[in-house]
Amino acid sequence: MLDSRERERLVEKREWYSPSEIEMIYGFSRRTLGRILKEAEAQGRPVKVYRLKLGASEKCSRKRPCVRICRKSLDEYLEARSREGEKS
Repeated sequence: MLDSRERERLVEKREWYSPSEIEMIYGFSRRTLGRILKEAEAQGRPVKVYRLKLGASEKCSRKRPCVRICRKSLDEYLEARSREGEKS
């Protein structure tokens, strides 16, 4: 079993993250992440998101879709948003 430091170190090396990993890194919930993604899309600066599409014939027990978020893209959006907040 990995402790929190080891897990964070492994997570730091990747580009695409699950919503639960984003929650661990940034501290915001899935609901807040959803709001951020919608806000970014509405402002014309969408965050890169990958959704695994499962075919109708595939049987799957997943309750949530397989979603991955590009950390670099999310960081760029959050940085731009914070700069806009500083100007106001």
